[in-house]
Amino acid sequence: MRPLEEFIQGYIACALWTSFDESYEGVTFAPETQAAMVEDCTTFWNVHHDRITDPSQAGHDFWLTRNGHGAGFWDGDYPEHIGKILTDAS
Repeated sequence: MRPLEEFIQGYIACALWTSFDESYEGVTFAPETQAAMVEDCTTFWNVHHDRITDPSQAGHDFWLTRNGHGAGFWDGDYPEHIGKILTDAS
């Protein structure tokens, strides 16, 4: 799997995980929602991929950061200045 695809899958998995109290197996997004998610992830990835070492985890962090979940790039395994850049960009 390509790194961008891992990033997008991590983002979508985290969106599902944080949106449901129970199992989200079989849940899908509306096509326009899925397209917007892919576009947002692709745009972010194209600018910041050189700062990311674990695409799947970064996808999770992108979702958590931009949706104010109290976790994300700033508390991960990123050097502080990289975490700040990624947080601000989210």
